[in-house]
Amino acid sequence: MSKAINKSKNTFSSKELSLFCEQVAMLIDSGILLHDGIKMLSEKSDDIKIKKVFQSVADELLANGSLEKALKKTGQFPDYMIYLISIGTETGTLDKTMRSLAYYYDRQDSIKENIKSAVLYPFILITTMTAILLFLSIKVLPIFKTILNSLGANLSSIAQIIMSAGNFISRFSTVFAAIILLILVCIIYFTKSNKGKTSLMNFVWQLKLFETLSLSIFTASMSTTLSSGNNIDKAFELSSAGIVNKKLKIKINECIKLMNTEHLSFADAMEKSKLFTGIPLSVLKFSISIGNLDSSMKYVSDMFNDEFEAKLIRKISIIEPISVAILSILIGTVLISVMLPLLSVMSIIGA
Repeated sequence: MSKAINKSKNTFSSKELSLFCEQVAMLIDSGILLHDGIKMLSEKSDDIKIKKVFQSVADELLANGSLEKALKKTGQFPDYMIYLISIGTETGTLDKTMRSLAYYYDRQDSIKENIKSAVLYPFILITTMTAILLFLSIKVLPIFKTILNSLGANLSSIAQIIMSAGNFISRFSTVFAAIILLILVCIIYFTKSNKGKTSLMNFVWQLKLFETLSLSIFTASMSTTLSSGNNIDKAFELSSAGIVNKKLKIKINECIKLMNTEHLSFADAMEKSKLFTGIPLSVLKFSISIGNLDSSMKYVSDMFNDEFEAKLIRKISIIEPISVAILSILIGTVLISVMLPLLSVMSIIGA
């Protein structure tokens, strides 16, 4: 009997799901029994949780022979994956379905990593330069003020303002520390807890930039579901279920409505609802005419993903120089405000 597994669906990352799907596809191609193959994966895994899940899948496969039921019983695999596997099994295209799922989850992992890397560097840069500015205003400026006062000179008004701000922060350091701690708790909540992640992503996915990303995910899902033997209506239903962006959701629902109530073709409904425009629309309309919609959806997904990455890079490239320029000006102003009076005093002493 299979061992009990905690049904949290958090064991696998998108990258691990992609790898698992690709490995299952290779097992099918090689002719190795899935039970034996997944048992081998369990034995070779270094992660204890993943090892237990794979062993549970292998045991269930030995008991009932159904990959769909085996994955579902562990509670560790997405419902979307399980449903497509059931379709792939029924249509005899399980190997193709698993490779489509591998591509889909690989794309999700790539998107997540791009977002993380795009946000992390500016955050570290701004935090570091802010810390330097605080150090100068709290520790360095008071020393120079004492030196200049002893020499009969004063700091510039700008330096005085910056030092006063630093003193204010130092005086109420407990309050600011509590605020920083609260911010850290919020960051942990919104990045680690399931409820926090959901709330944060619901907000992020409504941004205009992420409508393009939503289109990439939607078309990738459409490609996967269509290649698994689903018709367009079912592919729309499954692929739209995970879309959070409200504007895209409205367009998808409008497209479905046009096909169901006005009986428009998929190509005409896409165009009238403005679900796709420009080159993506042309590519998809042409692919429908030659019966190659699933591959074209994959191609269009790549287009939207490249567009999203280009937009993201442009926005980040604007944030970086602006933040660096502002903080550099502030730090430079502090140093100049200190050095000019000091040089003035030194020139008087030299004279």
